[in-house]
Amino acid sequence: MQTQLANNEEKLSNNIMFLYIFAVVVSGFGFVMIFLNGGKRVEEGSGNFVITTDGIGASTEEQVAGLDNIVKSMKNMQAGMERLSGVLHSEK
Repeated sequence: MQTQLANNEEKLSNNIMFLYIFAVVVSGFGFVMIFLNGGKRVEEGSGNFVITTDGIGASTEEQVAGLDNIVKSMKNMQAGMERLSGVLHSEK
C-alpha cells in the first residue's frame, strides 16, 4: 500500500514537472514568434539557406580532399610502422 502511494505521488510530480516544462516551452515559442517577429526571421533564414548551399558544397569538397590526404598519410604511417616492427622483430 505504501509503495503504491509513493508511486502515485511520483507519477503526479512527474506529470506536474512535464506540464511546467511544456508550458515554459510553449510560452517561449510564443514570445519569440509574436514579440520578436520570429516568423519573418524564419522566412529570411530559409532564403539565406538556399543561397549558401553552393558555398557549403564547395567547402564539403575541400573537406573530402583533406580527408583523402589524411587517409593517405595514415597509410604511409602504417606502412612505416610495419617496417619498423619488422626491423625490431628481426633483431631478436
